Amino acid sequence: MSQQELYVGLDVSLETTSICVVDHDGSTVWRGSCPTDAAIITKTIRLRAANAVRVGLETGQMSNWLTLSLRARATRHLSRCAPRQTGAQNASQ
Repeated sequence: MSQQELYVGLDVSLETTSICVVDHDGSTVWRGSCPTDAAIITKTIRLRAANAVRVGLETGQMSNWLTLSLRARATRHLSRCAPRQTGAQNASQ
């Protein structure tokens, strides 16, 4: 099986982070959530999208802390963007 390009979107709240993994066509590969803890988020990304091309999260109260924490754990290709939608399950839209 060839590796496909995967993209990860994080929708971060104080207690829970929703995670959506999509392929290059925008089709959802995996969707789930985990506690908002950098170590657990990193482990989930490595399990569900080890070869992710980009990991993105919205800017917000938690984004600075989480960005620094994920980068310290060598989460590759991390970027932040201004929120475009609201709601915990919009990472794939």
